[in-house]
Amino acid sequence: MIEVATGGDSGETVPLLILFPRISDELSHYGNSYSMLGLGDIALPGLFISFLLRFDYEMKYETWKRGYFWIGMIGYVVGLGITDLVLVLMQSGQPACSYLVPLTVRARVNRGVCAS
Repeated sequence: MIEVATGGDSGETVPLLILFPRISDELSHYGNSYSMLGLGDIALPGLFISFLLRFDYEMKYETWKRGYFWIGMIGYVVGLGITDLVLVLMQSGQPACSYLVPLTVRARVNRGVCAS
C-alpha cells in the first residue's frame, strides 16, 4: 500500500496523498522524513462528521452536550491517536481508515444508545 501511494519506482505521488514533514524522527526507514495521510482518511470521516453537525443544527440542540458532532470529533481524534500508536508499534504503514471510521461511527452509536 505504501508503494502504491508513493508511486513505487516511478517516484510520482498520487494526488490523493498529503505529506506531513517529520521533525527529528529516528524511526524513518523509508528514506524520507514525511508522514503520509491519504485523502480518504480525511474525507470519509470528515463527511460523516459534517453530516452529524448538520443533524445537530436541524434538531436545534441548544447545548453542544446534547448533539452528536462533538462525540464524532472525539471518536476521530481517538482513532487518529490509535493509528499513530499502531504505526509506531508496528513500524510499518497502516491504513488510517481501518481505525478512524469504526471509532467515529461507534462513538456516534454509543451516544445514540445512551441518549435513548
